[in-house]
Amino acid sequence: MENNELIAQSNRLIQAKYSETLSFWESFIFAKTCSLIQKEETDFNEYKLYLKEMLDYVDVPASGEAYKLIYEASQKLLDRRISFTAFNKEGKKEIIDTHLVMSVSRLAQPEKGENLYFKVLLHPSLKPYLLQLKTDFSQFQLADYKALRTHTAIRIYEILKSWYGRKKTEVTFEVEELKEMLGLKGKYGHFGGFKKKVLDEAQRRMRENMDLSF
Repeated sequence: MENNELIAQSNRLIQAKYSETLSFWESFIFAKTCSLIQKEETDFNEYKLYLKEMLDYVDVPASGEAYKLIYEASQKLLDRRISFTAFNKEGKKEIIDTHLVMSVSRLAQPEKGENLYFKVLLHPSLKPYLLQLKTDFSQFQLADYKALRTHTAIRIYEILKSWYGRKKTEVTFEVEELKEMLGLKGKYGHFGGFKKKVLDEAQRRMRENMDLSF
């Protein structure tokens, strides 16, 4: 993988609410899949992800256990749901509830020495928010996900960058609203714990590992 792999997503999709928080591997699989979308595409393809390539990229030694971890994450990703608002053709606001991924497939009996891979088909309801984007979208480097290493840090970075793209240098969220965007609804009953374990940790990771000039 090249460090300059770009991911482009509609800001509406970025600011979605997640039913559950994702693992790092779930986030990375979705990000890697999005990075394979070509600018000229008008429909989703089945995107092929090679396991060893993914492990090498995040500096994890290849092993049967590591492969199993990625496969399990790909299966869990099938059940992940998000919710966001958009305007329909009549200009009316709608709430869209959808899954991130439509299907995941892999070889039942790979041949010895064959590069192991699986294929991901994104959910068709995401097409307007990942294909042929002209306005109101943000771009990320795949390396951003490697640097941050946790889903909550990744999500906070994505959300901040989506507002920065709208020329906002400061944005305010209700705590419960932000929790829903991170997939943490019903967790961290005390703000102190949420601030320390989620907000402060995400800020630390961004400061230590990334160029925050956007």
